[in-house]
Amino acid sequence: MILRPDQQDYLGTAVIVEVAKELEVPKMLLVVNKALPDIDFGVLKDKVHETYQLPVAGILPLSTEMLRLGSQGLFCLQHPDHPLTKEVQRIVSHIQS
Repeated sequence: MILRPDQQDYLGTAVIVEVAKELEVPKMLLVVNKALPDIDFGVLKDKVHETYQLPVAGILPLSTEMLRLGSQGLFCLQHPDHPLTKEVQRIVSHIQS
């Protein structure tokens, strides 16, 4: 599940997590999207994990380069060394394990 680090998304995610648990979804992972780059990602990850009691597969930083791309290509191919690309790669590894 992907969520933004804002109050509205926290509430909506809580509802979705409860429904998924009732449906006995076998594996759930959280990904935080559009995190401001100047916040402490470790603290944010701990807060999200503590809130939902689910593993956090990654935190995607808000990226002006992504916004500029405007759906005109694949970000990870055009920016292979960007921190956002590196985090996407870590998330994929987490999903595959």
